Amino acid sequence: RDIVLADDDAPFDVCAVKDGVITSIEAYDGTALVSVGDAVQAGDVLISGTVELPEKEEPLVVHAHGRVTAYVYYFGEAVADTVRTELADTGNSVPYRRLSVCGVTVFESAVTYETCEIRGVRTRTLTDCMLPLLLCTGTACEQAETETAVSQDEQKQAAAVEAEQLALLRVPKDAAIVEKTSRIIEEDGLVRGIVGIMTEESIGLEKEIAD
Repeated sequence: RDIVLADDDAPFDVCAVKDGVITSIEAYDGTALVSVGDAVQAGDVLISGTVELPEKEEPLVVHAHGRVTAYVYYFGEAVADTVRTELADTGNSVPYRRLSVCGVTVFESAVTYETCEIRGVRTRTLTDCMLPLLLCTGTACEQAETETAVSQDEQKQAAAVEAEQLALLRVPKDAAIVEKTSRIIEEDGLVRGIVGIMTEESIGLEKEIAD
């Protein structure tokens, strides 16, 4: 059949840009092809620019306009670490000294440890000099990285938090969050968090009808 174009406008459909479940549809021009509660997939035609006229054999093709909202689902999944790396004392330590004048360090103990923490710091001013000297004393305690086991409760919390962050990264900024679900799965010695976020957002996009 021949297609009749309305007012020489390019023919357009309103199509879904993502999967979802329709919550509202308003067709300003064109024919709505879906209803509230229908599940749609990205690419489906929501409002058709092809309008069937009872009194005419040929359909009228228009530039479809409308607003379609839907519930859209986003998911995040994360596996918690079973161990964490922390700094711990090795038991080695050496005395630490630092001498400064007017805020400028003129002497500091050489500490050969790759990583250490200065503890028990005491500061006093030496006044028996031409310029006031500030002496800091303490103990340089060597530290090294060590692995410690993460408890089950900590793993569950970490997995849930990371999964939620991953899900939120996928949610558009202008989408309204309707519901959030969280699930923890323990299998093969691992703790897995799965978070689902349901939003309500506009999913219609005007797309030119191919010849």
